[in-house]
Amino acid sequence: MIYILQSNLLCDYNINVMRTRDIVKNSIYISWDHKLLWIFAVLAGLTFSNSFRIPNSSSKNNIKKDLQNTEMMLEDANQEANVLGASTQRFIENPKDTMRQIFVTSGEAIAATSVTVTVGIMLAVFTAVVTRNWARGAFVSGVHKAVNKKKYTLGELSTNGRVMMVRNFKLGVTIILLLLGAALLSALLFTATAAIATKVNWMLTALVVISIIVGMGIVWFYLISTTVFSMIFLNVDQSRVKDALGNGYDFARANAHRLVKTYLLTAAVTLGLAVCMLAAFGLLVVLIGGLGYAIFGLVYKFSEVTAYMGALVAGIPTVFVLISIWALTKGLMSTFKYTVLIYLFNDVRNSK
Repeated sequence: MIYILQSNLLCDYNINVMRTRDIVKNSIYISWDHKLLWIFAVLAGLTFSNSFRIPNSSSKNNIKKDLQNTEMMLEDANQEANVLGASTQRFIENPKDTMRQIFVTSGEAIAATSVTVTVGIMLAVFTAVVTRNWARGAFVSGVHKAVNKKKYTLGELSTNGRVMMVRNFKLGVTIILLLLGAALLSALLFTATAAIATKVNWMLTALVVISIIVGMGIVWFYLISTTVFSMIFLNVDQSRVKDALGNGYDFARANAHRLVKTYLLTAAVTLGLAVCMLAAFGLLVVLIGGLGYAIFGLVYKFSEVTAYMGALVAGIPTVFVLISIWALTKGLMSTFKYTVLIYLFNDVRNSK
């Protein structure tokens, strides 16, 4: 009877629950097929902003304008020379007033610059926060649709991100506070242990330290798992932040054994991908650097300047290529990780 019961339980488990290995394998294919999600993954973690200005004028008009600008510059230079001469004369006649005026003008310039820089930084931070939280909602909803083999458009993902943007921000702030609390608790425990270590047996102290490390490792495991699955619950179910945190913790607690296996396999695949990308980086550096060296070697007949010019010319495009590859790699890795987690999320839900 017990044997039949065990057999039925194992059969139900095999039918309703996908193996972690299959989840990871399917996630690799899905991550590669949905390259649009790479962009959202990059925006969810890091924001790039570029601005370009392209002039629009004919060559003849440019020549005329250049001539006029040159004449105006000469006139301005003459006026500035006259002003400079007058300022010098005024400084000789009354140096105290002139220095006072210089200090006042410099102070106003520094104040204006400080305000401009502060406003610029605040706008940049605000833009980064908005973009990050918008992209998180779009990214998670897109991965969920991809795992469920549903079609999506850029507009749909953008709308989902906009709807969930404020809630993602609230969840992010809550998670930061939780992580800071856990870090503070860890620091206090280690400090207390170090203070006690000078007064008690070193063996007892070692046991206490090991216990604290293991305990904090478990706490951090559940905290990180709760963080990740709270974001999934929030954006998939479009729930409240409080409900998402509770659901994320319950999910992590109920599926800890599967999460450990999933994290280990995901880390192995990610490490392999990182090694491949590093090899690609090295190969690109060698190829582009060698090409630059060869080109300038032919022009300058391999003189001493060849190495410097080749490195300079080859280094600039290499930097842009490496940044592009890094961004795409980051997007691919993030897409793969969340595809695995959402696959597991769906599998657990469907098995109930």
